[in-house]
Amino acid sequence: MSTPKYSQIDTKALPSNIMDLRDDAFYDLIRQVSGKRVAELPTFQECNGVDSFLGCKDGTAILQLKSDQLNDLKKHSRVTLTDGTIALLPGLESSANNLMKLLKKKREEINKQV
Repeated sequence: MSTPKYSQIDTKALPSNIMDLRDDAFYDLIRQVSGKRVAELPTFQECNGVDSFLGCKDGTAILQLKSDQLNDLKKHSRVTLTDGTIALLPGLESSANNLMKLLKKKREEINKQV
């Protein structure tokens, strides 16, 4: 028997009304769960709730775009290596990925209840 995809993820700390959270309430929750820098990503992208955030397949993809408007966001999210390549901070990437998994699992649990 195979293990469910998100079996190791505990959603108990998330509020039962998470699908209703919007804007500041949603961003505040992300800050609590994943930290300030991770919360800056959906805030900047106007992903103001669970569904819009999960609709972004990769919440960190915006950091690959070339735009002066992203400079402040990039400054705190990436590092330039000595060879000139740019890398996303590993902790930020991991936290963003874990947040996506957590929210997906919570949405699945809520959908099963309906």
